[in-house]
Amino acid sequence: MPVDRCICHDVPFDHLLRLSREVGDNFQTLSSLTGCSTGCGMCKPYILEMLRTGQTRLPVLSPAQVDAILARYAENQPER
Repeated sequence: MPVDRCICHDVPFDHLLRLSREVGDNFQTLSSLTGCSTGCGMCKPYILEMLRTGQTRLPVLSPAQVDAILARYAENQPER
């Protein structure tokens, strides 16, 4: 069964993809606007992959895939 939404806030990834085309593909902006990834946070790697690939139905990720996606995202964030 593919992953296609933020479960905590019931926001489908196709909605997030459309929204990203309006407001930009910044994860933090999408999270602020929709609440996605502010509940359990399990959707974060899926949203990051959706932003990278444009796919809105993603296979269940392995722990290693999740770690790689989150590491890639962290590397691209500006220093604070």
